[in-house]
Formats: sequence, structure tokens, C-alpha cells
Amino acid sequence: MKGKHVVFLAIGVLLVQTLALYSLGHIWICKCGFIKLWHGVTFSSENSQHLSDWYSFSHIIHGLAFYWLAWLIFAKLRNYSNYRTIKKNLRIK
Repeated sequence: MKGKHVVFLAIGVLLVQTLALYSLGHIWICKCGFIKLWHGVTFSSENSQHLSDWYSFSHIIHGLAFYWLAWLIFAKLRNYSNYRTIKKNLRIK
């Protein structure tokens, strides 16, 4: 049941973001009127308006790197927290 709540929450957040951007005057799709799978021209008004471009690979790599970094940091914190809990329960000084 918890999984369904997460899905509905994610859909709700996306809907709020979409409506907020639209209320700020953003258009639904590119001004050119269509959506391309790949847009290869970096210096144009259509850059980052389509599904993928030259920066897509960079976004994927940075996402993986930040996820890995967060995983390392929180793993260390989780181990430290477990150590403190065990130490407290065993009353070790």
C-alpha cells in the first residue's frame, strides 16, 4: 500500500510543477511546434527544449556521481549511528 502512496505523491508533485511553470508563462513544448528525439545544435534557441541533446550524457553522469557520493556519505552516517546505538545499549565508555 505504501508504494501506491509514493506513486500518487510523485504524480502530484509533477502536476504542481507543471502548473507552476505554465502559470509563469512557460510554453508546453518548444516554440518550433514539435518535439525531436535529438537536437544536435548547441548554440540555438531550441537547445534543451527537446528530449535529448549534447548535455544529456553529462546529466546522466552527474546524476550517477551524485547518487554514488550520497550513498557513500549516508552509508558512513548509518554505520556511525549503528555504532553509537550499540555502544549505548552495551554501556561501553
